[in-house]
Amino acid sequence: MKYLEVLFKNPIYISHFISKATGIVEGLIRLYTDDLFSLKVPVPPKEEQKKLLEYIKNISIKIDKAISLQENQIEKLKEYKATLIDSCVTGKVKVS
Repeated sequence: MKYLEVLFKNPIYISHFISKATGIVEGLIRLYTDDLFSLKVPVPPKEEQKKLLEYIKNISIKIDKAISLQENQIEKLKEYKATLIDSCVTGKVKVS
């Protein structure tokens, strides 16, 4: 069920799972079946789940696009910085 997959990857749910788990090392904690089944999980009707998943998909596309634009800007600024440093070192730009 895709809805539960997305829900359980949410940091709030992850921290809730961790709070119910047992173990002494973070990578080796256990969530026993009884504890897992005792957790309360909102499960809306199928139609609402589809709407939620579609909304998350659309928002994720927008976020990914924004991240990509920022990464491109960072790369261009790095190139500009390297060019500016090179120009200063070679004397093409006078620094006072």
